[in-house]
Amino acid sequence: MLDELRGFRLTNKKAAAFGSFGWANMNIKVISEGLKSAGFELFEQNGIAINWNPTTNNLEECNKFGKDFAEWCK
Repeated sequence: MLDELRGFRLTNKKAAAFGSFGWANMNIKVISEGLKSAGFELFEQNGIAINWNPTTNNLEECNKFGKDFAEWCK
């Protein structure tokens, strides 16, 4: 899907990568690189990734990330 986004030649669009991972934290990096190569301006180069199931602290971190992203997009 990220490869298909490149074909749209997007400009002035903002994005952030987020998710969870099991063994290796490469998924967020791959998503971030794909978004960047598709023309998106990235919020926090590395996005946010949580290992396995989120803890209460992780959920608070994610909530803050979302709020900060929304503020940045204004």
